[in-house]
Amino acid sequence: MKRILNILFSSVTMAVLLVILMIAMGAATFIEDKYDTLTAHELVYDAIWFELIFLLLIINLFGHIGKYKLVNRKKWA
Repeated sequence: MKRILNILFSSVTMAVLLVILMIAMGAATFIEDKYDTLTAHELVYDAIWFELIFLLLIINLFGHIGKYKLVNRKKWA
């Protein structure tokens, strides 16, 4: 379980997810340009895998916040 969490919370995983997101959004732009907005939404933006990428990025963000102690009460106003 610890190995899975280390992979999920790693910076490499975040970079890979961001590159996949960038490629998907670029492809959606080309699909929208060639066909129409509804097609791009159906194929990319409304797809489960696209939402899964965002979910994994959110989990990764919370993992980084905990791992690197990014929230510190002393820094709060």
